[in-house]
Amino acid sequence: MGDVSLSLRSWNKSSDYCSWIGVKCDAKSGKVVSLSFIFIHLNNSFKPNSGLFKLQYLQNLTFYNCYLYGEIPSSLGNFSHLTLLELTQNNFVGPLPASIGNLTQLRYLRLSQNSFSGKIPNSFANLTKLSEVNLDNNYFESTLPPDMSRFHSLEYFSASANSFLGSFPRSFVHESFVEIR
Repeated sequence: MGDVSLSLRSWNKSSDYCSWIGVKCDAKSGKVVSLSFIFIHLNNSFKPNSGLFKLQYLQNLTFYNCYLYGEIPSSLGNFSHLTLLELTQNNFVGPLPASIGNLTQLRYLRLSQNSFSGKIPNSFANLTKLSEVNLDNNYFESTLPPDMSRFHSLEYFSASANSFLGSFPRSFVHESFVEIR
């Protein structure tokens, strides 16, 4: 198990934030492009007006088993450069915000083992560059958005242990191989 005091010891305002553990910056611009935290007990929630959502150039946002909780604010949709969103094994609740459909560069979406609930927003169909989706072990309900035919890069989709109703949208499956669990 991670210890936030040990893991984030490098987070000293007198040092360059690009050298902090879990932070990666673009070599040319110095902009933060990746936040990656695994097994660090942050025990916090995402505040809609936090500095996190001001990091406009993020490509990777990983909080794996960090004891985060609460709902995901619509500010998540501001990460227009995001290619990886990993929020696995936290305590997030509530529905996904419709603004998730703004993450049109997203290739990897990993939200398993939380307590997300409600319907998958129709805007999810905008995420046409997805190659991997893992929604396992949540409380999503209803059906997936019916128009998934534009997911040409999808290689892996898993949504077990949810409360989906009805049949799986066949528009998800296209000519290339897709592993569906």
